[in-house]
Amino acid sequence: MADILRTKPLVKEAFDVLGAKKVEQLGYNTTKIQRELNKKMDAPLTEKLITLIKQSIPYCIHMPNAEVKIILQNIYDELGIRRTAKSTDLKE
Repeated sequence: MADILRTKPLVKEAFDVLGAKKVEQLGYNTTKIQRELNKKMDAPLTEKLITLIKQSIPYCIHMPNAEVKIILQNIYDELGIRRTAKSTDLKE
């Protein structure tokens, strides 16, 4: 157990914050678990939004606007933001 906690600190945080059932529902997928933890973190909505965008949209890689809008809309939906995503939202 000590080895797991040392090498994978996300495991303890995931079980403490999300609970065993939620971790299992997420299929033990570290990306999904990290996204859920980010949504639950005690931070302003803007900070959560920025964190999720950084995790979801690669930096310095060209992406079609339509793809960016889909990713951004999914993030808005996850955070409960009632807004239609536009690729220009990233400039804000």
